[in-house]
Amino acid sequence: MRALPAQLVQSQEEERRRIARDLHGSTGQTMAALILNLNVLEGNASRLGEQCRAALSDIINLASEVSEESRNISCVLHPPA
Repeated sequence: MRALPAQLVQSQEEERRRIARDLHGSTGQTMAALILNLNVLEGNASRLGEQCRAALSDIINLASEVSEESRNISCVLHPPA
């Protein structure tokens, strides 16, 4: 019976570690690729109207915020040693 709480804590820690790895790995890389592609679009934004350029700028900022938030959540779930 005494080992049960320790096993529960260990299971929770393993799950947090797995979620943190997933956030940092797949989600983080996908967001980085998205931001890179958006920056390519921004480099060609002179062809767009003012409203589209403003929307693109907002999208880039939002994508950067999402990327930062996922990084923060990953660190909270499983801080580096």
